[in-house]
Amino acid sequence: CAHLPGVTIRNARIPRDQVAGPFDLILLSEVAYYWDSDDLAEAARYLTEATAADGHLLLVHWTGETDYPKSGDDAVEELWRLAHTRFTVARAERRAEYRLDLWRRASKDQADNSKSPGAREERASI
Repeated sequence: CAHLPGVTIRNARIPRDQVAGPFDLILLSEVAYYWDSDDLAEAARYLTEATAADGHLLLVHWTGETDYPKSGDDAVEELWRLAHTRFTVARAERRAEYRLDLWRRASKDQADNSKSPGAREERASI
């Protein structure tokens, strides 16, 4: 993507490395279940600030058993509880082996506070 103006790819250790945003897209893949509750709270604060207005946060996580601080489901649900006032759920899909959650950064009055991503129904295809 080096030839594309306006595209920047960063590799960071969130929540410790807090790269200045705002970003149109932030991808968290196979990472949230490594975080304990303190890390999730710090990540939620950072992600709500680093995601641009109308930008997206894409989370993809394994849903099988782990020996990490959280399961994929628990980590995403906890992150949602911490950040839901600033995001709406654009898409939420859960399979036997993984879940995909796409959240859109919204103004506070646009946020969907009523349902967690886990409350969305499982879909047949992505």
